Amino acid sequence: MNMFARSTPVDLQDPPLYRALFASTAAAPIWLIVRTYVGWQWLHAG
Repeated sequence: MNMFARSTPVDLQDPPLYRALFASTAAAPIWLIVRTYVGWQWLHAG
């Protein structure tokens, strides 16, 4: 007998904070700045 088997699928939702940061187009400018800064630092590190 499998203790972990489920007969129905479960739909898990992301927490609202994670949705706001990672799935929102409004947060895109923030991530653009972060990615540009990290890329610049990576280029300078050689």
